[in-house]
Order: sequence, then C-alpha cells, then structure tokens
Amino acid sequence: MIGYLSGKIVAHTYDTVILSVRGVGYEINYLNNLTTSDFGSKMTLFISHKISEYGQALYGFETFDERQ
Repeated sequence: MIGYLSGKIVAHTYDTVILSVRGVGYEINYLNNLTTSDFGSKMTLFISHKISEYGQALYGFETFDERQ
C-alpha cells in the first residue's frame, strides 16, 4: 500500500497531477488549483490506492486527515 508520494510536478490537468518520484511518473487523481508556475515544484500527497475490476487508481490528498 502506498501511504504518500513526494516528488516534482511534471504535468497536471483539472483533476490529475503527475509526480516524478525517483524517475517514475505517478498519475494521481487530485482536484487541484495548480498553475503552470507549479511545474517543477516539490509536492507531497497522502495516497489512497483503489483497486477494482476496472483498474487501479491513486487519489491524492494534502493532509493525512483529508485522506481519512
């Protein structure tokens, strides 16, 4: 289970962010207010990893309490 990810922002859309963590890009579902100036910034997200018959998804939250 993934508890959190910390890395650099390499891309984002309205509802996803891609974090580069030691050379691996993780696509995380995250409702955000990021701007283009956030590219390259360091970010840490607490992760909820969901697995279903349709696939896997990572959901990111800014605090541990939000994740709960």
